Amino acid sequence: MVQGGGGVTAGNRALRLMALAGSLLACEPERPVKPVIPVTLPRSQFAPLAFTADVNLASGRITITSPSLQGGASPTLAREGFEQPSLSILGAEAVRLVPTNYQASPVGTYAPNKIRVTFDVTIENKLPYVAMTTPTWPRPPAPGVILFPLDYEVTTTPGGVNGGGNVVIVTQPGNGVIVPSVDWNGTGVAGSGSPYSFFNDVGCTAATSDDCFRWITYDLAIQPSTGSSTRTVGFDIDVSVAQFRARMVVAADLVAATLMSPATVFGVLTASTNEPLAGARITTTSGQSATSSATGVYRISGLLPGATTLTLTNLPIGCSAPGPRSVSLAPADSTIADFLVACNVQTGLITGTLTSSAGGLPIAGATVVASTGGQAVTNATGAFSIPAAGAGNGTIAVSNILAACSFVPVPFVLQSGGAV
Repeated sequence: MVQGGGGVTAGNRALRLMALAGSLLACEPERPVKPVIPVTLPRSQFAPLAFTADVNLASGRITITSPSLQGGASPTLAREGFEQPSLSILGAEAVRLVPTNYQASPVGTYAPNKIRVTFDVTIENKLPYVAMTTPTWPRPPAPGVILFPLDYEVTTTPGGVNGGGNVVIVTQPGNGVIVPSVDWNGTGVAGSGSPYSFFNDVGCTAATSDDCFRWITYDLAIQPSTGSSTRTVGFDIDVSVAQFRARMVVAADLVAATLMSPATVFGVLTASTNEPLAGARITTTSGQSATSSATGVYRISGLLPGATTLTLTNLPIGCSAPGPRSVSLAPADSTIADFLVACNVQTGLITGTLTSSAGGLPIAGATVVASTGGQAVTNATGAFSIPAAGAGNGTIAVSNILAACSFVPVPFVLQSGGAV
C-alpha cells in the first residue's frame, strides 16, 4: 500500500511503502499528507501493488492474483482513540477481487478485427472493522472506491507448472494489441471513465498518455467484511491474442466503521396510471423494509452507507414489479429513489336488470353507474351492461328514476377480466 505521508521528491523517487498492520498497530497514527510525486514517475513503481488478472480466451477462465507486496495480517481498529490514516492503494491484506460473467464478442462487433472481452468484478473488503471510502490520493476523478487498469500485456502458457502447482504464464511483448474498452465507464454516466492522470496531477494529452488510465467507481463506502456492487470491465484485443494479463489497482481510504453515520433512502411509488401505489413493500439488501403510504411515500432509515438494492413486492393486481434498483448511500445522507410501476387498467363486465318492487316491472332509461368506473342506461326490459367497469371492490348506484322510487347502492367485487 501507498500511505499518504512522507515527502517524496524528484531527488528521491522511492515511495514510502508501509504494511497495513504495521502502520495501524505498531506506530502512532498521523494525519496523512499528500506525497510529492515526480512527473516522470513510471507506472512500474506501482506494479507490485496491483492485482493481476490472467484471461484465457480459449477456456474463458479469469484468474486474479493478489499483489506480490503484502502487509501481513489484517489489523484490528477497535482500540480507543483510533485516528484513521489515509491508505490509498490497497493490497491483498485488505481486499480481494472476484471475477464473474466472462464474455467475448464475435470478431468485429465493436471494431474491425477486434474482440471485446468483458467480465464483472466485485471488490470484497476483508477487514473486519474498517470501511473503504473515496481515496484522498491518488486524486480521484469521482467519489467512490476506484479500480483502474495499470497495464496489460499478451501472455502465453507453455504448459509447465511452478513449485506451487500453478500453471506457469509467460509474458510476450508482441503478438497483438490490448487496450481497455469503454466498459471502464467511470460512474456509469455517458462519457465517464475517459483516461485520467492519477499520479502526476496533469491533464491527459498525447505526451502523457502513458500516465493516464481509464477507470470505474464502486460504492461510496464498502463496509467491513462485505462485498461491493458489481461492475463490468473490458478490453479490446487483436484476434491474434489468445491470452493476456491486466494489472488493476484498487484505490480507497480506510475509515473506522463506527465513524460511518447511518443513511436514509426514501421516495414515492406511482403507478403508470398516475395513481399513488399504497401498501407496496420496499426491501433493501440488508433486509430492512418499509410499506408505502396512501400517497405512495416510503422511507427507510438506519442503513449502512454504501450500495444497497431496493426490491418491490406486494404490488396491487395488474401491476408488475420493476427490477431491483441499486442506489449508493452516503454517510448521514438521504437519497431519493422514486419508482414508476407499470400497471394495467383493470376492467371487467357488470350486467344486471333494474326492476320495480311494485310488481317486478322493468325500469327503462335509468342510468346505472359503477363506482370503479363505467356506466350504462337500462333498455326496455330494464337490462344493462357495463363492459369496461374497473375491477376491485365497488358499488352500483342508479339515477334518472321516478321521484317516487329510491335505490340503495349495491356492493360488488369484480376481478380483472371477470364478470359479475
